[in-house]
Amino acid sequence: MTTIKIIGSSCGFESKIRVYCVDQFFMNVEVISDCEMASKWGKALRYLDWRKALGRISNSPVFEAAEKYLEHPSCLLPVALLKALEVELGASTASDMLLKFD
Repeated sequence: MTTIKIIGSSCGFESKIRVYCVDQFFMNVEVISDCEMASKWGKALRYLDWRKALGRISNSPVFEAAEKYLEHPSCLLPVALLKALEVELGASTASDMLLKFD
């Protein structure tokens, strides 16, 4: 299981995303957040084909659900979920990401 914590997203809420492999192609996704939009987004992605999620952005169910449920286009959750999927698959390291204004 891979867990990623998102602090300081557009809505000001902290969120956690947990992913784990169900089988060769599917992941279970759990989004834990006080943000109602984030929770709805997570429920829409509960059982996710990682091949589609990590494919072309224009066809990714992660961004399709973001368009439907997330109000803020700069929300960090979609990218955080993609990173968690990559880590769970062993395609990326579990290193912290940071956006910092000068």
